[in-house]
Amino acid sequence: MKVEYRGQVFEFDRKMRVKDLLEKLNLSPESTIVVRGDEILTEEEWLEEEDQVKVVSAISGGM
Repeated sequence: MKVEYRGQVFEFDRKMRVKDLLEKLNLSPESTIVVRGDEILTEEEWLEEEDQVKVVSAISGGM
């Protein structure tokens, strides 16, 4: 699978859950969103070898 994050492309050659991908990239599921096409994925969803996904940092603001 191809994973785009902050302008970099990472490739993985096996299927894994979204939470495993975030762990491999050392990212917190609370502060990132994984998108496949136009679908936001949950931590428990499986990513297949042929998938192309984007990892987006979720930023929230306060007062």
